[in-house]
Amino acid sequence: MTDETINILPEKRRQQEAQAYFVRLGILFLVLVTAITIIAGILLLPTYAYVTQNLRAKQEYAASLAPNEATNTPDISARINVLARKVAVLTPLASNTSASKAVRMLLAVPRPGVTLQNINFTLGAGAKPSVLLVSGIASTRSGLQAYQQALEQAPFVRAAEVPVSVFAKDAQVPFTITVTLTP
Repeated sequence: MTDETINILPEKRRQQEAQAYFVRLGILFLVLVTAITIIAGILLLPTYAYVTQNLRAKQEYAASLAPNEATNTPDISARINVLARKVAVLTPLASNTSASKAVRMLLAVPRPGVTLQNINFTLGAGAKPSVLLVSGIASTRSGLQAYQQALEQAPFVRAAEVPVSVFAKDAQVPFTITVTLTP
C-alpha cells in the first residue's frame, strides 16, 4: 500500500481550487501589507508631532526676527553702532598671531637636549608685540645656547632673551626664555 494521495476531482474543479488557493494567498498578503502599513503609520505619529512642533517653533523664531519697520528703525541704528564697535575691537586681532599658531611655530624650532615644560602666551596689543615665555630644562649650557640662537634665527621671532644667571649651571639647566614675536 502506498501513501500517495489520489485526487479524483475533475480537471476544471482542480483548477478552480488552485485559483481559490492563490486568491486566498493574495488576500492574506494584502491584509499583511495593510496591517504593516497601519502599524508603521501609528509608529510615525510621534515623529510627525515632533517635526510639526519643531517647524512651528522655527517659524515663530523666524517671525520674531523679522524686522518691524514701524518700531525698529532706531533699534537698527543702535545695533549697527554696537556691531561697528565690536568690529573695531576684532579687527586688530586678525593681524595678530594666534596662540596656537605661535606655539606651533615655536615647537617647530629644533631643540636637541632641551625639554620644554611650560609655554605662556601673551597677546600683544597695539604697538606692544606678542610674547611667549618658554620654560624648561636644558641638558647642557651649550644646548640652551644653541636653542636660543635657533629661536633668534626663526623668522617669527624678534628677540629671544635668556637671563645671564641661567648660564651659571653647567648641566640640567632650568631656564625661562622670553620670546618676543614679530608682528
